[in-house]
Amino acid sequence: MKSVRRPAVALSTTIALVVIQAIADPTGLLALVGWSGAQPRIDAGAWPLAPYAVFVPVLLIVVWWAAIRAGDRFWTLAAGVVLAVMLAQAAACLVMTWDVAAAA
Repeated sequence: MKSVRRPAVALSTTIALVVIQAIADPTGLLALVGWSGAQPRIDAGAWPLAPYAVFVPVLLIVVWWAAIRAGDRFWTLAAGVVLAVMLAQAAACLVMTWDVAAAA
């Protein structure tokens, strides 16, 4: 049976960091996902909701996958987390612009 501890710690740490960064930097300039405190507008399309509806789930799924695949190798996990952030950002950009070249 595989250990569930490493993916659980990786996911809980990622969630905590995303929430702390969103609170500490509401502009989103330095945070992965910022929350300005404004009410989300549904009529504006996918643009204002993409960081929350696309970025966060993709980030968590890829971090979970990287934590399972990394095993006891720290540097593999570190590279997987960086890959998770880059992939989640590209997916959110793709949903915002619907342009593959801009998202890549």
